[in-house]
Amino acid sequence: MPAVVEDQSLLDGDARRDQWDAAIHDYLLAHGDVVLQSLQDHQKHQQAVRMDALRPALLADPTDPVADAPGATVTVVEFFDNECPFCKKIAPDLARLMAENRDVRIVYKEYPILGPGSQIAARAAMASMKQGKYDPFHAALMADATPEHQLAEPRVMEIAKGVGLDVTRLKADMAAPEIAAKIAGNGGLARQLGITGTPGLIIGDKVMSGAVPYQVMAEAVANARVGRQRD
Repeated sequence: MPAVVEDQSLLDGDARRDQWDAAIHDYLLAHGDVVLQSLQDHQKHQQAVRMDALRPALLADPTDPVADAPGATVTVVEFFDNECPFCKKIAPDLARLMAENRDVRIVYKEYPILGPGSQIAARAAMASMKQGKYDPFHAALMADATPEHQLAEPRVMEIAKGVGLDVTRLKADMAAPEIAAKIAGNGGLARQLGITGTPGLIIGDKVMSGAVPYQVMAEAVANARVGRQRD
């Protein structure tokens, strides 16, 4: 019985693929830093494209609460949870950032991810805008020492009453469907940016997660300011 002879063209093709794979392997070993830099540059470009698309929703949504300053040119966007201990930790640093940089404004994105108490506090905070009390209510929630996952409606209402909110009206306003839609929209925006925890900060094109040190925030503001001047 004659032996089976494999198609030589298939053998040649396999050999060429092996040579090509080996060449790629050798190139990656010899130029790993170049490849890594190329990947990082691509990721930065993709992030910049994504940021440009999301910028109106981040910076110019009229339904967002904002700590504004006349003539502000640099915006800090904060995604936060009212029960998050790390959000509470950086609250004084954000206040300091505005005090020391008169061209900085802060856009607050309620992002309740820690449970029912967080949801209640977020809805109450958004509803407080209708009474013009968001700023003091937000500050009081950030200063509250209720342990994480233990915040509930009675305590939220106690804090609200303490800053002069009409609690009966507040509860009614909290039920507005646009408030639930707004909070859900914040969550979708956070996920598009890769923000899965709190706090999440955006300064210029830089996305930062966690309780970043004050100096890191200040440097990001300075870089964003330079970027605007170049534009």
